[in-house]
Amino acid sequence: MRSKTQRSGKDGQADLFSVGSKRSVVQREPLAERMRPHTFAQFAGQEHLIGEGRLLRRAVEADRLGSIILHGPPGTGKTTIANIIANETKARFVTLNAVLDGVKELREVVDAAEKQFSDEKTLLFVDYVQKSEVVQSRRMDHLYRNPHCH
Repeated sequence: MRSKTQRSGKDGQADLFSVGSKRSVVQREPLAERMRPHTFAQFAGQEHLIGEGRLLRRAVEADRLGSIILHGPPGTGKTTIANIIANETKARFVTLNAVLDGVKELREVVDAAEKQFSDEKTLLFVDYVQKSEVVQSRRMDHLYRNPHCH
């Protein structure tokens, strides 16, 4: 006998996957991701970088951000700040993982940025650069000289 809370498939049988498929994308994200601040106002700390009137915050609010490097120990907010920048800017935001993604993925992002209209910007966030191999980091050096990717 089936309980009232179970869902049924097409043939009336319980469908193991129907409950999970109806959940929103937000509900499937890990709790830490759902709790992550989405605006500068929600972010606690790093006032010297993103406080009212500070250079980084002014650049983001004016949508005039160039290349930046966020450096620091784990848990200091580098990824969160990058996500806030993605939410606050009109640029296309692309995230790569230096450990998992290679030169091929990097070239794809740069090529796509070059094909965009001249007034559109691409912001590329490369996470875990410190864990990537030195050789791969050197290969990424051409990115910093590319005017289409900031």
